[in-house]
Parts: sequence; C-alpha cells; structure tokens
Amino acid sequence: MQFILEWLQGQANLLTLFQITLELALTVLVVTLLVRKPKVVNPSVGEEFTASLDKIIQEARELGSDFEANLTERHKLIQQVTAELDSRLTEARAMCSQLANLQESAQQLMARPEPVKRNADHQEVLRLARKGLKVEAIARQLQKPVGEVELILKLNQLSGS
Repeated sequence: MQFILEWLQGQANLLTLFQITLELALTVLVVTLLVRKPKVVNPSVGEEFTASLDKIIQEARELGSDFEANLTERHKLIQQVTAELDSRLTEARAMCSQLANLQESAQQLMARPEPVKRNADHQEVLRLARKGLKVEAIARQLQKPVGEVELILKLNQLSGS
C-alpha cells in the first residue's frame, strides 16, 4: 500500500514539475518576444500579441485549476484508502489477539492432568473386576451406576489393558 501512496504522490510531483516547467517556458518566450520586438510597432500587431498572451494565460489558469481539482480528488481517495486499511489492520490485530487467547486456552486445557479421583475410581473398578466380582456387585460397593461400571470395563477391554 505504501508503494501505491508513494506512486500517487510521485505522479502529483511529476505533474507539478511539468506545470512549473511549462510556466517557465512561457515566461521565457514572453521575455524573448518582448526583447526582440521590432522598433516600429504596429498597434494592431501589439493588440493581437496581447490578446494571444491573454489567451495563453487564461489556458494556463484553466490547466492549473483542473490540476488542483485532480490533486484534491486524489488526496481524498488516498485518505479513504488509508482509513479503510487502518480499519482492516485494527480488525486483523483483534483477530490475532483472539487467536492467541484461544491458543493459550487450548494449551492450558491440554496441560491439565486428568483428575486423580477418576483414575482412582477406574482403578478400583478394575481391581474389583479382577477379583471376580460381577458388575452389579462392583456398582453397589462403589456406589456407582451399573452403566458407568460397564463402560469402564468395556473401555479397559478395548484398550487391551
């Protein structure tokens, strides 16, 4: 984006430089014509010359005002683009912050050890099952639902332990 802004500003500088060069060339032309003017001046030639100079000056003013309007329009466009980019940059920073928070939360969840009570309960269910107790007896002794005891035993069986 910086490149585009510099390019637009460079274009404006080139046009300004062109306008200044054109005005200097016109000034040199006028001075040259005034210095080389003939000794005998015909009044009608002087009036024609003045009229042509007035026309040139008027055209130069029109070009200058058109150029200024163009520069103003480009300046407004650049401000709009810059505001939009600032807005998007702010949104991107907010999203990055949210992602960092989510990542930190995920890492904290992954780092938490499994509750000790759950492992102890599972171990107790497995110990009683190895002793030969039936599911209903284990559930009564540990005061757990029958389904939970069955699930623990099934998971243990599937894991191959």
